[in-house]
Amino acid sequence: MLAVLKDTAGKTRYAVECVAVAEYCHELIFLEIASRSNQAVRAIWANIVKARKGKSLKATEISVDDTAFLWVNPDTKYHHRELTETDAKGQPVFRLIVINQAADRFNREYISAKTEGETSAYFLSTVQRFIDVPFLADWTDTLWTAGQKRNMIRACKGHGCTFWKVDHDATAWQSLVGELFNSNVLSV
Repeated sequence: MLAVLKDTAGKTRYAVECVAVAEYCHELIFLEIASRSNQAVRAIWANIVKARKGKSLKATEISVDDTAFLWVNPDTKYHHRELTETDAKGQPVFRLIVINQAADRFNREYISAKTEGETSAYFLSTVQRFIDVPFLADWTDTLWTAGQKRNMIRACKGHGCTFWKVDHDATAWQSLVGELFNSNVLSV
């Protein structure tokens, strides 16, 4: 899988290995790329920064395998980490990990999970941050499943990683907890 950065004329400027990617409605949530070219890795990060700082009139576009387009919006902040590793042949590999601020440990609008079929380890603490209802750890899987059925937890498209968008509507979560409690699905 490749992450491709194109110029305004549509010509490919850089193509690097895309290790993992997640997006929601074409907005970049998580990106991990690797290349032997530090210049290519830094060019992609520079374009994310350019869009983020509003120097571009339109969002920067990064395509992954010509099928998914990720938009780096000027209003969105991203955290990044650059790593240098050595491959099996002793050659340097430059790696860049970019994460949307909405997915960081303080905001958690998006949360990660090890696999698509399991409840995110961050779910309970995330929901407890914006709801005035006490939660018991035993409720986690039930609330996760019920939240997905109500479209309050939605899967992000991704490859090599799993992210979920969590609705921060406290009233909706309080209503869901109340209904589950009244129907004896949840108990103390």
